Amino acid sequence: MRESKDWGRFAVEVVDIKPLTYVAFRWASQFSGEELGSGRATLVEFQVEPTSGGIRVAVLESGFAPLDAPESVRRAALDGNAGGWAEELRGLRERAERFPSP
Repeated sequence: MRESKDWGRFAVEVVDIKPLTYVAFRWASQFSGEELGSGRATLVEFQVEPTSGGIRVAVLESGFAPLDAPESVRRAALDGNAGGWAEELRGLRERAERFPSP
C-alpha cells in the first residue's frame, strides 16, 4: 500500500521495469484502502526516451472500462487521473529544468 495525505491509501504493484526507459504499475486508485484485484486496478505506464531537445516522458493509464464501478465513476476516474498525470508531468518538467544536465 502507498499512502498520500491528500488522497488516501492505495494498493500498488510494480508490473515491469526497464531501467531508464520504462516503468509500469497497477494501482487501485479508485478503491482507497482495498487490495488489487480484477475490476479494481488500472495500469500506469511511463515511457522515457531521449529526443534531440532533451528527454520525452509519456504516461498512459489504461483499464478504466473494466473497473467495478458505475460508468459515471469510471468516467470521473479517467478524467481526474488524466488531469492528475498532466499536473505531475508539469511538476516533473519544472524540477528537471531547474537542474540542467552538464
